[in-house]
Amino acid sequence: MRGPREHPSEDGEPSQSDRGGALGETFFEEMVASATDAVITADVHGNIVYANDAVERLLGYAPEDIRGREFGEFVPERLRDRYEGWYRRFADGDDGTPISDESFEVTWLTADGEEVRVSVSAFEHGADETFFTGFLERAPTDSESAERLREEEALIEEIFDTSPVAFAVRDHEGELLRANDRAAELVGVGSDELPAEEDDEWMVYDTDGRELSEDEYPVMQVLDAGEPVYNEEVIVEQPNGKRVHLSVSVAPVYDDGEVQRVVSAAEDITELKQTQFELEQRRDELETELSEVFSRVTDAFFALDTDWNFTYVNDEAEELIQRSEEGLLGESIWDEFSEAVGTTFQREYERAMDDQEPVSFAEYYPPLSTWFEVRAYPSETGLSVYFRDVTDRKQRERELERYETIVETVEDGIYVVGPDNEFSMVNTSFAELVGYDSDDLVGTDPSRLYDEETREEAASLMQEIIDGERTSATIEHLLQTSDGETFSAETTFVVRETENGDYERVGVTRDVTERKERERELQNRVEQQRVLSEFSQYALEARSLDDLFDEAVELVADVLDHDYCKVLELYPEDDELLLRNGVGWREGIVGSATVADDRGSQAGYTLLTEEPVVVEDLEAEERFSGPDLLNSHDVESGISTIIGTPDDVWGILGVHDTESRSYADHDVQFVRSIAHILLTSIQRREHERELRERNERLDAFASMLAHELRNPLEIAQIYLDMGVESAIGSEVGGGRDSGGGSDSRAGSKVEGESEVGGEHEGEGDGGESAFREVERALDRIEQMIDTLLVVTRRGGDVDNTEPVALDEVAAEWWDDVDPDGDLVVETDAEILADPSRLRQLLENLYRNAAEHGGSDVTVRVGDLSDSSAGTSGATEATGFYVADDGPGIPPEDREEVFNPGYSTSNVGIGFGLAVVRQLVEAHGWECEITESEAGGARFEFRGVETPE
Repeated sequence: MRGPREHPSEDGEPSQSDRGGALGETFFEEMVASATDAVITADVHGNIVYANDAVERLLGYAPEDIRGREFGEFVPERLRDRYEGWYRRFADGDDGTPISDESFEVTWLTADGEEVRVSVSAFEHGADETFFTGFLERAPTDSESAERLREEEALIEEIFDTSPVAFAVRDHEGELLRANDRAAELVGVGSDELPAEEDDEWMVYDTDGRELSEDEYPVMQVLDAGEPVYNEEVIVEQPNGKRVHLSVSVAPVYDDGEVQRVVSAAEDITELKQTQFELEQRRDELETELSEVFSRVTDAFFALDTDWNFTYVNDEAEELIQRSEEGLLGESIWDEFSEAVGTTFQREYERAMDDQEPVSFAEYYPPLSTWFEVRAYPSETGLSVYFRDVTDRKQRERELERYETIVETVEDGIYVVGPDNEFSMVNTSFAELVGYDSDDLVGTDPSRLYDEETREEAASLMQEIIDGERTSATIEHLLQTSDGETFSAETTFVVRETENGDYERVGVTRDVTERKERERELQNRVEQQRVLSEFSQYALEARSLDDLFDEAVELVADVLDHDYCKVLELYPEDDELLLRNGVGWREGIVGSATVADDRGSQAGYTLLTEEPVVVEDLEAEERFSGPDLLNSHDVESGISTIIGTPDDVWGILGVHDTESRSYADHDVQFVRSIAHILLTSIQRREHERELRERNERLDAFASMLAHELRNPLEIAQIYLDMGVESAIGSEVGGGRDSGGGSDSRAGSKVEGESEVGGEHEGEGDGGESAFREVERALDRIEQMIDTLLVVTRRGGDVDNTEPVALDEVAAEWWDDVDPDGDLVVETDAEILADPSRLRQLLENLYRNAAEHGGSDVTVRVGDLSDSSAGTSGATEATGFYVADDGPGIPPEDREEVFNPGYSTSNVGIGFGLAVVRQLVEAHGWECEITESEAGGARFEFRGVETPE
């Protein structure tokens, strides 16, 4: 892949790249863009910087979709590490990868996720920045690939067998699969031809001479960790006692993410190690000789004449400036060390000669990467220069400066307490933490900043460090500032032994107030969730609402650590809320105190906003005025939320404290959750109450129905028998004795007619009259069944209404019922109602009037206006009324008449008005019973909507 880079030819002719430049970059860009092969260019990091349109035809990716992404994203995950490793090595100049070949094959992923083999021809280019461009096409057919694979396998086989490097392949369990002869020779594996004795033993050591167990062999390390090992040195002692130094590299081979094999290569570096040993030995000898010189000469020295030529260079100078005396004598310093021209060295040397005064300075000389401390002494014959290498000292000084800078710039407070138990150093951050100047703290006892308990704990931990029981210690404590306030701090310190054998404490302190707050907040949230869970279970138990409310206010006040908590029950008719249950309030308050349901109280404002209301400072509150209940108990803060839904509020749950508080979202949610549990319990108990009432109503109705149905059924049976007997008698009257032909059963029917139907005697034919009575009885039973369906089904709320002309339907439905009496309609209003249910309502009122008012009753249906309701002003219709001139309903019975089964008539079953109430509630109306102008009953219906 690595193609040659173009350079101008020696004869000055332009290179190929120069000629290409003459053609213009646009020419080559268009050529690449129109190429049939896919072209991809990547930088040295593997990031794709260019792709032509053919890439989409080959791989399915639009060029703009892959630009800027790493090529590793487009290869199978199992091959990604291998390909990226090849690319990194190739980019670093390693020619030992497949990418180095002129053409190679790789596996790519198409946009559809399909794996495809791609043949790549690539080259390297770029001047200031290196890029790699590849031409991609689908790999040859399987047969061609197989042939190439066989050739490559043969080549690999030849390399494997003839290589001077020991190769071995093992499976994932470490079992040897294959090894070449060199492996058998060096490490004794893979050859059956080598002589082996029972006592033969191959030993392996690390470079320190420690014997390695089999688990520590490089191969086993790779099997265990799955990571390659490169150039690890080991020593193999063969059975004949010969020791061989090996450089071992081992790489895992993965399949589907699992290590399937490991390949190891071991190179004999014994000769190299021997040479290294000899060089090190020689180095040690030279160091010994140099140390003798160092003992005689402390500084490097050289002498210059007035022409700046070297006249003498001692051994130390040769070492430091890395030049020999022989090569420097007679040569100009500015010619031999041209990098020093114009630097401090030249300026100071010339100043010394001009002034004939000694100079001293320290300066860095980049070519030697060395700091020199120089003393130069001028004379009439030249300049004598003494110098020494102070690089280490300068580095220590810079490190010290760097550490001082770090200490002064870190946000954590850093301090040192000396053996005298006084601050010997504090950084700016520490001083700012406690509100002092650094100078005010140095020389003072640190215990002024914390309590006695913290001092004793720090002393104990320091002793443990001195005794070697620990290396450092961390304590959390309160730290006192200069203004007397305290905050939560965390200090970690170590103990350092001083030069005279004493000990000093070096510590780092940080403000952990926010962290402690987060920890407390987390604990609070956990506690709140626990309480909610337990309270939910508590609410499911069969307890009264007051017991549940008492438990709720106790829990909320305790969990939030507040002084007061309350449950307020809303009484809309009184425009106030009653303090039903509470904790913390003064004696006699609970059960009697009330607050306004408007902006005159926090609870009232909560009703208006329909959202939780949080108060952190009641005195500064502008949304509502503080009620006497809160002001009289010195309340400063609190949370209140509705118990119920915005459309159906039961009351308020509130919690308050005498101190100003700030609240987290989870605190508010906790109060809302308690209120929700209370609402669920209230609704459940209301539902249970409604079920009980319904069951009681159904029981009463069943008893009443059993009694009431028996009467019309008996009547129907009697008249049916009479009708049948009459019909039979008419057919055979001429052929039987009229005086004695009827039996006792017929006589009993006649007697029955005299008892239950005597009012109809003499009305035409006896059979026809009897059948009419049967028809009336059956109609009565059908009426009872219709009423039963309304009462038992209840029907629920009315979801859909439509405009209904009240005057028309009132008259039409009167005719359908056809009761005795007269109807007077005094309205032309149009209302919104469910026609079928409105009909049931009016028909029940018509029948009720007929049953109680007699055959000459008069029923009136009219508008109910503000003036008719006793108010002054406009007379816009707000509802309607149904009135009669019957006996009326006494005031003390007007609520009871709506109960199922109540009746003062021996005709009805007592469910007509119960049905009326149910139909009124389904529409969302209100019904009130009053006295009509004629002294009868008047039913007034309010809240009735009209079409716009």
